[in-house]
Amino acid sequence: MFKGIKIILGLVLAMFAPSFALPAAATGLSAKGANALKKTLWDKTLREDNTLGDIWNKLRASVDIRNNRIDIPNSVFMQFLTPPKGTHQITIGMTAPYEKAPAEGSDETMLGEEEDSKLFHLTLRYNELKKSVSMRGWGVDYNDIQSTGLYHTINPRLQKFWQEYRGVRIRKASMLTIEDALTKNPIGLKQQFCSNVFIPNLPLGSMPTWDVTDLTKTDGVKDSLGYYSARSFSGANTYIESLAARMMQAAGTASASKAYMHVENLEDLYQFCKRYIRMNPITIGPNKGYIYVASSDTVSILTNPNRAGSMAEIWTKVAYLSAEEQSYPGMLGRYKNLWIVEDDRHPTLTVSGSAGSYVLQTGFQNPGNNDDRNNSPWSATSGSLNYVFDVGFVYGEGGLAEWVADDLAYAEESTEYGQLVGKGSYMCGGVQIARFNVDTPDDAANSAGTGAGNQLIQRGVCMVLTSRVPTYTLR
Repeated sequence: MFKGIKIILGLVLAMFAPSFALPAAATGLSAKGANALKKTLWDKTLREDNTLGDIWNKLRASVDIRNNRIDIPNSVFMQFLTPPKGTHQITIGMTAPYEKAPAEGSDETMLGEEEDSKLFHLTLRYNELKKSVSMRGWGVDYNDIQSTGLYHTINPRLQKFWQEYRGVRIRKASMLTIEDALTKNPIGLKQQFCSNVFIPNLPLGSMPTWDVTDLTKTDGVKDSLGYYSARSFSGANTYIESLAARMMQAAGTASASKAYMHVENLEDLYQFCKRYIRMNPITIGPNKGYIYVASSDTVSILTNPNRAGSMAEIWTKVAYLSAEEQSYPGMLGRYKNLWIVEDDRHPTLTVSGSAGSYVLQTGFQNPGNNDDRNNSPWSATSGSLNYVFDVGFVYGEGGLAEWVADDLAYAEESTEYGQLVGKGSYMCGGVQIARFNVDTPDDAANSAGTGAGNQLIQRGVCMVLTSRVPTYTLR
């Protein structure tokens, strides 16, 4: 009986059970032999890779199409009359105040004690600067590339390149007195490190002492983008020896470097610029002072309220500055009479060698994302030494001289009946520190440009060298 019931239930379940049969699989385009019908869609908006912002972001002949910030105040640059075309150099004269003691009393006479006037001069020069890119003028390749919109971006991207390269030129001139272009033919000048240098953790009277002796510049090999990414300077009995020795004295050779910026050092920096260099202040809004263009690492230390030696609440934050002060790019705030501006593209300077054979290697952020700086952490470990310093600058009135002899212009060159085209851009200009001297200056001029008998006067730019702090780990 139970067996019969099981058979009946089995038949009932079979009647209502779902079917497990599957439909035949459809084939795709590949199986059908129809790959040519595959569609590829593309966005008509051509994007561009991001780059670091630049505080020197304004070129007189162009405007950054993606940024409306204005540049560091013009008073940083020396003002002079634009010379007529064909002028190869501009010479600017300067005299010095009288210093000799006067005659006093009836026994002292003026006759034979006359003080002669001093004259110093600054010579400005310019050179050619040019940049070209390739493109197509017609044909299949032209149609393919033109459809992406690439060729419409060439002029704006060239403008952006020149804006970024102007920043490189200004930083090189601030560090090495003149930009690279002025070392090339037909000008052929020689670079020398800035004569005003401040290094934290050194007494104000123990900063590097300037030396007139020419440096040995070692370019090395050009990298794939045409830059000398490992350029270095050396020379026994030159300014390099004093500079490198003071850098290492301040930083030490321990695992933790000591030449980084504390708030106490900011006070020293201000006093050094004011009393030792005698820098002329600039005016922004209602205030007078100097612009301290600091590295990102230095800014991180100074503005971190949880870190010993930071400014914490004792500085004027940007929100409380005047509208004119707030408008300047990278402006973070003001400590007394120092405006602090963050520079993401700050240069680096790395020390190697030892006393008598020191070598200083420079590093710069070039246009685009071509970063030739030393971005590795400080290391005092044998076999992997890396005595790296970030480079900042303090600017006063008229510290830099920029001569634009010919504004940025464009030209084209073509061959193969216009199918192969080169788009060129060019200008004539020069950037250098406003440094006055005599025909043959000697070492009487010290780094701060003060004291009797000095033959070099540089008031407007001070190079600030800060060593890297150790990397902190949380766990």
